[in-house]
Amino acid sequence: YGLTYPGMYLSYGLARFLLGDELFVLDVYCILHLFASFLIVYLLLRRVRVYPSLAMAAGLAFAFSGAALIAGRSWLWVTPFLFWAPLIFYMVVRLEQSRPDWKWAVFTGFFLGIFYHAGNVQIWAYTVFFYCFILLSLFYLGKISWPKLLYASAALLFSLGLILPLVLPQWSLAAG
Repeated sequence: YGLTYPGMYLSYGLARFLLGDELFVLDVYCILHLFASFLIVYLLLRRVRVYPSLAMAAGLAFAFSGAALIAGRSWLWVTPFLFWAPLIFYMVVRLEQSRPDWKWAVFTGFFLGIFYHAGNVQIWAYTVFFYCFILLSLFYLGKISWPKLLYASAALLFSLGLILPLVLPQWSLAAG
């Protein structure tokens, strides 16, 4: 997974050329994801009109909670979840609050696809399950219309195209 995830290359580049030591790659990887998770949680909460100070406190609490820090230190592949899952749900909030277009579908599909390449397939699958569950719930409650649901479906299909380069070899190995 590390070979297909852009975050790993960014972490390597920062560790090698900015810090001068490749041994800091995994630390930079975790720090980048924690900082990005703080930013996206802040933006997500501001999108739903939470006061800036509360959004800031919630973003800090989310990114630097004991669970996030311990899980990230114990299992490296958990830290991307802290960024990508809130980003996906930020896109769902944008879908609900505004009129989507093809750019929304492409970006959301791209985010879902790159999240798969981050390396934790189980957490990706749970996130996609909740993405679909929230969209269907919003549709059932009348918060989003059929056209918005079709844009969300197109985003999901686009993401499946991005994950196929990793899924197909895995299936062929599992089929034995």
